[in-house]
Amino acid sequence: MRWPFSFIETEDIMKALKIFLASSGDLSAETKEFDSILNSINKIYQNLSPEPVKWETDIPSGSYNKKRVQDELHPLLNESDIVILVFYSKLGKFTLEEYELAKREVTKIFVYFKTGFSPGNKEEVKNYFKVIEFKTKIERKNELLFKEFENVSQFRNIVTTDLNLYFSTI
Repeated sequence: MRWPFSFIETEDIMKALKIFLASSGDLSAETKEFDSILNSINKIYQNLSPEPVKWETDIPSGSYNKKRVQDELHPLLNESDIVILVFYSKLGKFTLEEYELAKREVTKIFVYFKTGFSPGNKEEVKNYFKVIEFKTKIERKNELLFKEFENVSQFRNIVTTDLNLYFSTI
């Protein structure tokens, strides 16, 4: 039996956006806040589905055929639509590596620097100096704009604002 009319199913087209967050261990509060930021944004944009890319859940544990674990992260970063890099007291070797890879492979990069670090010893001074050098380098080369924040609340506000501005153009 044929119906005299047809049903047209419309499907909301959801655009999944993978977001890679790179930071050192001294920014664990900001890393935890990031999930909450994405949950809030998910409620605003019905056509977008931002999802965090996390090494803790997106790569299996165990050995990696004599590769570095970092080499397992690179494909995840390459497949990401957005990379967010956050720096504070040290410039991790892997975070810098992720920055360089993101510049080559990813279309949108956000960089944030947490302020207020006060080194307590020579090793911390040495590590923090690398952060300052990196920040100066991207400023001098005019490679991208970055923002600074003092605490988790400010981090939440600037990341939310930046992602909202970016998502409104998609």
